[in-house]
Amino acid sequence: MKNKIAGFSLAEVLLVIIILGVVASETIPVLVTNFQNKTLRTAWKKQYTVLAQAHKLLMLSYDSTNMSNLPICVTSSCMAQAYIHRSGLKIYRDCGYTNDAQASGCLSDKWYGYEGNVIDDIAGFTSGGIILWFMDGSTINVSGYNEACNDISLGAGMPFCARLIVDVNGPKAPNKLGLDIYFIFVTKDGIKPSGSTDWLGTVSPCSTVDDGGYANGYACSAEVLKGSVE
Repeated sequence: MKNKIAGFSLAEVLLVIIILGVVASETIPVLVTNFQNKTLRTAWKKQYTVLAQAHKLLMLSYDSTNMSNLPICVTSSCMAQAYIHRSGLKIYRDCGYTNDAQASGCLSDKWYGYEGNVIDDIAGFTSGGIILWFMDGSTINVSGYNEACNDISLGAGMPFCARLIVDVNGPKAPNKLGLDIYFIFVTKDGIKPSGSTDWLGTVSPCSTVDDGGYANGYACSAEVLKGSVE
């Protein structure tokens, strides 16, 4: 007796193709998004390391170990110039103050909280800051410089000298806190990511659930560095 090999009908083949297409349409976007998120968070980890080293070089250039002893000046603009000329960072462009930076395309006009809600007032974060655009495509906003290093605003648990807002891919999307936008406090002893011990870890969460405030995601800087958020 001859063996009979059962074949598939055209209808069965089409059904399999349709099922595979549906599965792919649901899983591939998720995989792409996860890959993009991981890429941005890896870029943040690298950028933090670079900025920590740059800050050390800045301190050494003034032969100082204490930020409050630096003979810089009293404005965020002077602080930005110190980073340009004394930190070893490769600057592509000094975009100037926030309004000028938005007009010239250095700063996006729309940001999002970690849960996805639109942050209506970017000025609340960037007011008075200087935007620096680096050769790798990232930007930092240098703002809130305080010569005495005793600012305790913004809910910070310890005094700070200035604040750096890092966007690891510049004005490009997604412009979302905790994904491509991160915050650093410059203290007299070095830099600290927001969300580390006593630094907005409880005031501003790193949660996908809307907490009702625009600061959700403010504390993701430390959480991503620790690997708590992937």
